[in-house]
Amino acid sequence: MSFRNIIELVKEDTREDNTRIISRAVRAVIGAVYLDGGIESAKKIMENLQMGIKLPPGSKR
Repeated sequence: MSFRNIIELVKEDTREDNTRIISRAVRAVIGAVYLDGGIESAKKIMENLQMGIKLPPGSKR
């Protein structure tokens, strides 16, 4: 299934369900990036997504 197909399925759900599904998907992607590349890679993804999440320098979370 392509990413485009997944997005189309999400559109069919209610707004509340969309928010929950997108939130879980984003967390899964960030988690996978963290596991693969570490905290700096995860921070870059969050910055690229313009999530507005600021972690203190040297943060291990």
